[in-house]
Amino acid sequence: MHRLFLIDELMFRIFALILGSDWLLNLLEPYSGRRTVARLARTCKTFEQPALDVLWRFQRTLDNILKCLPPSVWEMRQGNRDNGWVGGIRIVQPVTIEQWARARTYARRVRILDLDWALLSPDNSCFKAMQSCQVLTGELLFPGLQEINCNIVPYGYEEILFASGPTVHSVRMPEHIVNTPFLRPLCSILKVLTLLPEDTRTTTTAQVSELCLLLTDIQHLQVPDLDAAALRHVSQLPSLLGLYLFMDDISAFGSIPSGDLPFPNLGSLQFYRSTIDFAEHFLQRLAPGRPISELKVETRVPAKVDAMRRLYATIGDRVIPSTLEKLYIGNWTEDGHNPTPAPPRSAIREYLVDEDAMRPLLQFSQMRELTLHTPAGFCFGDETALSIAEAFQNITELALTSGTTLHSNIPNLTLNSLWAFRIFCRQLRSLSVELDASVNVLLPTQFAAPLGQPGASAWRLGISLNVEISPIYGSKAVARFLLSLYGERAPRITMADEWRWDDPDGLDVLLEDDEELDFIHDARSYYKTWTAVNRLLRSPDRTWLDADDDDESDEESGDDMWGEDGWSEADE
Repeated sequence: MHRLFLIDELMFRIFALILGSDWLLNLLEPYSGRRTVARLARTCKTFEQPALDVLWRFQRTLDNILKCLPPSVWEMRQGNRDNGWVGGIRIVQPVTIEQWARARTYARRVRILDLDWALLSPDNSCFKAMQSCQVLTGELLFPGLQEINCNIVPYGYEEILFASGPTVHSVRMPEHIVNTPFLRPLCSILKVLTLLPEDTRTTTTAQVSELCLLLTDIQHLQVPDLDAAALRHVSQLPSLLGLYLFMDDISAFGSIPSGDLPFPNLGSLQFYRSTIDFAEHFLQRLAPGRPISELKVETRVPAKVDAMRRLYATIGDRVIPSTLEKLYIGNWTEDGHNPTPAPPRSAIREYLVDEDAMRPLLQFSQMRELTLHTPAGFCFGDETALSIAEAFQNITELALTSGTTLHSNIPNLTLNSLWAFRIFCRQLRSLSVELDASVNVLLPTQFAAPLGQPGASAWRLGISLNVEISPIYGSKAVARFLLSLYGERAPRITMADEWRWDDPDGLDVLLEDDEELDFIHDARSYYKTWTAVNRLLRSPDRTWLDADDDDESDEESGDDMWGEDGWSEADE
């Protein structure tokens, strides 16, 4: 045996690669990698211990530990979801220290418990037996445990915290665990604490805040809410790198003066189920010059342009321009099928974001991912698009769209705005923007490649273009424009909520408003024409380039946006 195999770290890496080397095989046969590692462990003594460490390191259920007990002390029972138990192992008689010996041997190797409510779950008798074991032996059942993750679990699972010790650095569980006494002793050593909000609040702001006051070395904190005292406390921790809040109540920190929260090393700040006003008031409390690299504001409450302008300005005032790389302000990502409600049509102009509102964001030259969803879209033109492209030359993902699809605003941007992103944003892979493709545009000759040819400065990346609900009349003219701009790397085109426009019945039966019905019908017409553009761009036959623009056959386009033959090899 070569002496290199005596290095534990090297063996661990080898076995870890075996576990995840063939993703397709693991998908079809989830335990194939584990079986391979087990076979290697049996080939020689050198492989045995590191292989066991890898096999037991990550556990998604407690069943594997409990099944190490003699079969006479446990049974597998079918559960009853009505009473909060989906079934699993149940302890049927007292377990002696001797009977725990084998289970304890393997439990020492466990580092991560990722317990899933969807899997078979032990009932409370198992937790009581575990506690009894620790009382009898005077030792922790999982002395090397580092992470505990429980997403949606029944009450009782929080008791697993009693079996963990000073090695635990990450806890992710529903918010009701703040009421268990086993969490408090861990607060001084935790690096990551995630309290998942529940549909029906089981805790108060005071309870969550009281727990957070015990944190001293936390790096990432996600909680439903915090009061002013707890917020002041965590803002002074130099260890805090990420703060994630489910809050929309401005009064929670009304007593904190502007610029009073230091957050010296905060890199990620994210608000979920929040409002634009809350985010703006929170950012006002930050000291200027914060090194934030990722900022997210998720909301379903429409905000007028004045509120958006204040938020953008505050971001520009509080965040170091050279650090911000990811900015998301828009719909809940967890609720993609239920976007922000549309603002009243009579007040649509009050919700349109203009160039002046955008200007404070243009200083963030290192931006790589920018998503701005506004209630009614944007009202700036092609010149502003040029300014945006020049400002964000490192951008890879850009989305400037309406937070709702049921609106009647005609975008000011034309197809001609795309050349700015084509020239200045050389790393751009995904672009979502509303365009007016119904007007005639002429690509500047200095930027255009010969039709159908890649050109000297060809676009080297396959780009995805989401046009939302963009008006378009005439597929050939638009296809020519895109082909001359991008060459054979012409973008993949999609529309927002395609299922609505592809359904012959769609939402018609649900809508009584004539304007909404007209919008639905227009959107379906746009969908057909954009589909035709896709088919022309993907077609190997380029004879249409010389065809008359009046000879359109949009209605004969396919049933989807992808074309019969899918994407060309150039797009892969």
